[in-house]
Amino acid sequence: FIGIFLNAEGGYIDYSLHRLLDTSIGIVVAVAVNYIIYPPNYDDKIIEEARQISKDLLNYYIKAIQILLKEEEEDIAFLEEQIQEIEEELDETERFLKLQKKEERVKLQENVLSKEIQLLLNLEKQTFEDLRNMQDILQKGIKEEVVELVREDIYKIKQALIQVKIEEKKEYRDHTTDHKDAQKLSAIIKDIKKVKKQLKNNENLDNYPTDEVVKLLVFLYNLEEALLKFDIIINF
Repeated sequence: FIGIFLNAEGGYIDYSLHRLLDTSIGIVVAVAVNYIIYPPNYDDKIIEEARQISKDLLNYYIKAIQILLKEEEEDIAFLEEQIQEIEEELDETERFLKLQKKEERVKLQENVLSKEIQLLLNLEKQTFEDLRNMQDILQKGIKEEVVELVREDIYKIKQALIQVKIEEKKEYRDHTTDHKDAQKLSAIIKDIKKVKKQLKNNENLDNYPTDEVVKLLVFLYNLEEALLKFDIIINF
């Protein structure tokens, strides 16, 4: 209003219409660029966040086992920091996904990738709950004498997970993908089941506190559940 009455020398209506036309053209061009020519796309950011979460999940499994076996100097507080980082990454991924869905609603288009990422995010959230359960067990602590019953087997599981981590880094660096990690994870999951069975069938089990044995079984159960979901995640 001020611009019109300070700059126009008569012919206010014509000047207003010209200004309105200029602004309308600008709006049309901006909309065309944003939703037709170069629309906002959060897919890359979402995928990058999801990939980082996968790495952090794998790191957590290894660190948790190392603390269970008392191999690591880091205490439970260190694991808690890792869990918080994963939770923040999950929130960030969900924020990007909501923005992407909002863009799709505006464009009246359906993106199959968004549906897949939503499934992936749901799996990572479920895995996060398994991590929380493992964290609770480690905070309560498990008597070392009970862990000793299956220490050697749990150590082998940890080493196998470290190998998966090495292979994952190599594949990411070389931009290659195969099913080796999936095969290794399936073997690790079978090994966890064997450890659980071995622990339950130990002939000297009655000599140890029942609640300590239960805590170790719960830890192994949640590790198994987490890896089952992780197996699906890395194959997305």
